[in-house]
Amino acid sequence: MAHQPCDSHAAAALNGTLVVEKLVTVFDRDGMRRGLHAGDFAWTGAAGLTVTGRLSGVTNVGTHRLPAFTDCQKCDEKGVMEGRLCGRIQSATHAQLNGCQVTAAYRIRSDPSATGGQGAVRATVEGVILCSCQA
Repeated sequence: MAHQPCDSHAAAALNGTLVVEKLVTVFDRDGMRRGLHAGDFAWTGAAGLTVTGRLSGVTNVGTHRLPAFTDCQKCDEKGVMEGRLCGRIQSATHAQLNGCQVTAAYRIRSDPSATGGQGAVRATVEGVILCSCQA
């Protein structure tokens, strides 16, 4: 879903679905403690645009707190995954974006449990589209 005023015109082509079929998480004891996650993703956007790549980050973590921000998260925020995704755009219909890189930070919230996240998933993704210059 688009988010104005943050999204650029090019980002509109990314409106769609982000799927991580093989997400692996390693926890310190159980799903209620800190963990590390990684997986390959496929992001299907508008009119046949696809981004494929890898994401990785930390699970059950909160970084939006003092001293850098107002205190809106705890350091061990349950059900929160924060990390980075990097991928390459493949598109037959958006020639100017074909081959460009997508690098983004994500914040995902799910309902926490002792075996990991479950239930509703809500997320924000903010990043950049990087294309090489043509000489």
